[in-house]
Amino acid sequence: MEALSLEQKLADSYEAQRTKSIRMEKYELALQEATQSINLGANVTKDQIEGDSQFDYWADKVEAVTDNIDRSKELIGTTVQKLRNAEVDIEHEIKRQEQKRLNTQRRNMLRLFGPMIFNNAALKYLQLSAIFLLAGKCLALASPFILKCLIDSISAVSISKFGTAIAGFGAAAATKAAATGAAAKVATGVATGVAAKTAATATAAKAAGSTVAAAAVKMGLWKVSIGVLLFGASKIASTILVQNHVIQMTKLIQEGLERVSQRAFSHLHELDLGFHKQSSSRDSVFAINRALRSLDSGLRFFLCFFSGMIVESAFLATAIGWNCGPIYLLNMVATMGAYIAFSYQKAQERMEIVREKKNKEKVQEIFQGESIQNYESVKAFGTESFERKRYDKITSSVKDQAIEGQRTLTELNIGQDVIFYSGLTLNLLLSALQ
Repeated sequence: MEALSLEQKLADSYEAQRTKSIRMEKYELALQEATQSINLGANVTKDQIEGDSQFDYWADKVEAVTDNIDRSKELIGTTVQKLRNAEVDIEHEIKRQEQKRLNTQRRNMLRLFGPMIFNNAALKYLQLSAIFLLAGKCLALASPFILKCLIDSISAVSISKFGTAIAGFGAAAATKAAATGAAAKVATGVATGVAAKTAATATAAKAAGSTVAAAAVKMGLWKVSIGVLLFGASKIASTILVQNHVIQMTKLIQEGLERVSQRAFSHLHELDLGFHKQSSSRDSVFAINRALRSLDSGLRFFLCFFSGMIVESAFLATAIGWNCGPIYLLNMVATMGAYIAFSYQKAQERMEIVREKKNKEKVQEIFQGESIQNYESVKAFGTESFERKRYDKITSSVKDQAIEGQRTLTELNIGQDVIFYSGLTLNLLLSALQ
């Protein structure tokens, strides 16, 4: 009640100051008109009695009145500026009191609804949800490292194949040289059996090397296959665990809202007959259902989306700081901070535009209904063109608001992409320079 009374006092003071400002502006206009009349009269008097001895006397009078008018203008300007400053101060004070009142309401709501939603029955859902969330985010974070090991294994297998081919080529060249030397000896008639033995030994060595290389390649392919399966399994398991976290949070929210709804329903029946006669029961029920939907949306956003984003960001920051270094971590934090700040600013701007667009659409609907309901009056007085001009003005404002909303959405999307890809490009440049 004290906040409301202070707000009422500020509003009354604002209206009084505004009324006084309007009066001073009217007084300023009147003085301007009087100045013009006096200047006009002075010119006429000068033309009529030029050369008269009384002209200097009237000229001094006019000059004195003009000086008074100038001083009055300065005083009025100063007063108007003070009133405008007071108006701005009053608006700021009203906003501050409104924000204070909203903060008080939020704290009261947390004290009232907190024990109803987060009680002992909700503890098991919180525990299961935390386990699912941490496990799912750990697997999501581990999947890129599994992919890294997989790519390294594929590279190792390719290098092994290349080395095997080079070794086989060398063995063939050695065999050919040995056979040539042995043939030369046969030609001289020294060692025919030596040539046959050397060729057999080289063939056996080549076969043994090929067998070992094939076993190594086969082992590398098995590692690659296991890595592919682990990567796919980690992504699938991460999705399943995170969705189980969402299910547990949904159970917690719905059971809490059920308790709140039952408490509100019982409270309505506990109220006396005077309350239901003085206020509309239908409006009370509508307000309760709307509050329940708002609680549902807020809790879903915080428990299902925001909590997961916080946990994943913490894991990601730890991994980047541990594996890449503080420079990459600082860049990531700066990018996320700029992204969040920009998104919040544009979201606040879009909220005002969307609210204004809805208000103008309501005005358009109301005008349509009233104009069609008063069809006979419009036709009787022949004001179709006037009604059409008014409607065109309303539709033009609705169109402008829709275009403005899309413009801000485009700026939001472009700004978010610029911030994100700028941070990514900087990290890539840092890794390339290192």
